[in-house]
Amino acid sequence: MTSQTSHLKYRPDIDGLRAIAVLSVVCFHAFPNLLPGGFIGVDIFFVISGYLITSILFNDLEDKSFSFRAFYSRRIRRIFPALLLVLMATFGLGWVLLPVGEFAQLGKHILGGSSFLSNIFTWKESGYFDRLADTKPLLHLWSLGIEEQFYIVWPIFLLAAYKLRVHFRRLIICLLVASFFYSLLLVNGDSIAAFFSPLSRMWELLIGSSIAYLYIYRQKFVAHLQGRYSNVLGLLGFALVGAGLVSLSSQSLFPGAWALLPTLGAALIILVGPRSWFNHRVLALPLFVWFGLISYPLYLWHWPVLTFFRITTLEEISPFTYLFLIAISIFLAYCTYHFIEKPLRNKMATIYSVPVLTAGVLLMGFLGFNTYQREGLPSRKIAVESPNASLSSAFGKSGCFNVLDSNGQVVCEDAVRTTPFATRKIPIVFLWGDSHAGHLNAGLLLQASKLGFSLYDDSMPACPPILDFAPRGDKSGALDENQKCISHNLNAVNAIKEIRPKVVVLAANWMQYDGVNQFNVLPIDKLLDTISLIRSLGVETIEVLGNMPVFYVDQAKLAAKLYKPGHENRSYKRFDYRSLDADQKMSDLIKAMSIKFISPIELLCNDQGCLMSTSNSLLIPMAFDTSHFSKEGSQFFIQMLVDQHLIDLK
Repeated sequence: MTSQTSHLKYRPDIDGLRAIAVLSVVCFHAFPNLLPGGFIGVDIFFVISGYLITSILFNDLEDKSFSFRAFYSRRIRRIFPALLLVLMATFGLGWVLLPVGEFAQLGKHILGGSSFLSNIFTWKESGYFDRLADTKPLLHLWSLGIEEQFYIVWPIFLLAAYKLRVHFRRLIICLLVASFFYSLLLVNGDSIAAFFSPLSRMWELLIGSSIAYLYIYRQKFVAHLQGRYSNVLGLLGFALVGAGLVSLSSQSLFPGAWALLPTLGAALIILVGPRSWFNHRVLALPLFVWFGLISYPLYLWHWPVLTFFRITTLEEISPFTYLFLIAISIFLAYCTYHFIEKPLRNKMATIYSVPVLTAGVLLMGFLGFNTYQREGLPSRKIAVESPNASLSSAFGKSGCFNVLDSNGQVVCEDAVRTTPFATRKIPIVFLWGDSHAGHLNAGLLLQASKLGFSLYDDSMPACPPILDFAPRGDKSGALDENQKCISHNLNAVNAIKEIRPKVVVLAANWMQYDGVNQFNVLPIDKLLDTISLIRSLGVETIEVLGNMPVFYVDQAKLAAKLYKPGHENRSYKRFDYRSLDADQKMSDLIKAMSIKFISPIELLCNDQGCLMSTSNSLLIPMAFDTSHFSKEGSQFFIQMLVDQHLIDLK
C-alpha cells in the first residue's frame, strides 16, 4: 500500500455540513410537514463520522502510532461529556414528571444510551415513526448506538487488514457492498430491523470511509476531481441532499436505496473539498460553522426538550411554542459546548477526564437498570399521586374459556375446552379482536357473573378480527408477527365452529390499520368476508364495536390534571380526531351490512369532550394509557351498554 498521510486539517465546511444535518433533524422533529425528509440528517452524520474516524485511523496506522487506548480515550472525551449531562438531566426530569410506567421505560432507555445499545432496545420495542415514539425522551440515541458500535469494530478490522496486508480498498468495498445489499433485502422484509440494525447501516459510515481512503491513498485522483469538477460535484451533492429532504417522508421505504440520496450527497460535498463554491460560499459561513460546532449537543438536547414538553402539556403545541423549545435546545447546546466540552479538551483536564466520564456513564447505566427493574420507582411522589399507580388492568387471560363455577364466580380454565360444548347450558359470548377487544375482558367478566353467560376471550394485541390479514404489512416487515396473527384468526374461526357461541363481539383499534407507520391498510373486503363467514356459522348475534376515543397523552394523566369533584369530567384536549373519523367509517360500513354497530366514541363523548373518569365523586380514570380501558373503565363501559340495552349478552 502506498500512502501520503497527513494530519487532518480543520475544515469549516464539514462543520457547515453538520449544521445542515442537525438542523434538518430538529426541523423534522418539530415540523415534520415542513421538512418531511429531515430525518436523513442522521445519514449525513453517519457519512461524516465514517470519513473522520477512518481518516484518523489511516493516519495512525501509517504513522505506526495507533493505540486502542488513545483512540477510545479520544472517543470518550468527545462523546461522553454531553451524553452524560443529557442522561443526568433526563433522569432528573423523569423522576419529577413521569409516572411509574413511563419512568420505567425511561430507565430502560438510559441503560440503552449508556451502553450504546439504544438502537437494539428501540428495534425490539417499535418503529422510529411509531405514534408513541414522541413519548420516549431518549429515542434519538439509536443513531449514537450505531456509530459507537461501528467505532468498536472498525479499528479492529483496519488493524487486522494492516497486519495481514489486506488492501484497505478491498476491505471497504467488500463490507460496503455486503452491508448495502443486506440493507436492500432487509428493508423489503423487515424495515424496522433495517432501520436500527448496525449491519444494515454500516455501509453509510463506510461511504465516509471510502472518501477518507481516496483523500489519503488517491490524492492525485482527488486533486483532479477538485481541479476540474469541484463546483459541479459540490452542487450535485447538495442537490441529492436537498432532494432527500423534500421528497422522502416517514412513509418512505427507508433506509434501503433511498438512503443513497443523503449519503452520496454528503460524500460528494466532503470529496470536493473546502475550496468548491458551495462549500466555501455556503457551508463555511460563520452561522453554519457555529451550528456545526454545537451540532452534537444540539442533537442530544433537542429531542428530550420536545418530548418532555409533549408528554406534560395538555394543550395543542403551537408553531411558536416549538420555535421557543428549539431556542431552548440551542441555548442548552451552546452552554454544553462552551462550558463542558471545550474545557475538557484542555490537556490538563484530560488526565482525569476519561476515568471520571466512564464512571459517570456506567453509574447512569446502573441507575437506568435499577429504575427499570424496580418498575419505575413507585415510591416517588409523582408515582404515589399518579392515578396510574392504582389502576387495575382490564385485560384477562386471552384464548381461554371463562366460566362460572358452582359458587357463581368467574374462573378461567383452559381445561374447559375439553368439555363437550353441546352439553353446555349457558350462552357463550365470543370476544375477538386486538387489544381494543382484550380490554373489554374485565367488563364482560363482571357481566358474566351477573347475567350467567360464559366468555371466550380470543383477543390478541395488534391483530384485528380479519381473516388472512397481515396487520404489520411489508412496511413494518414483522413477518413472524403477521403469521402469528393470521394463524390466530384461523384458530378463532375454528373455535367459533366448535363452541357455537350465541354472541360474537368484534373490536379493534380500527384507526391504527391505516397504512401509516408499522401497520398495513385495513382491507374492507376481507373484513366483510369475515363477518359473512361468522354469519354463515349460525351465530345469532354479531356485535361490532367502533373505535375507542384515542388521545395523544395518557388519559389517566389527563384525568388527574383536569379532574374536579362533583362535575362530569370531560375533555377534548390532545384528542386524536383520527379515531373519530375511523369510528364514522366503520359505522357506515357495518350498518350497511345490517350488523349491530356500537360506537364507543358516541357513548363516551359529547360536545364537551370524552369522559375522563368513571365517577364524579372520585377520580377513577376511564383509561390507563392513550386508548385502553382501565379495569374500572372497562366495567363502567360494558355496564353502560347493558343498562342502555345496546348489547345482547344473554
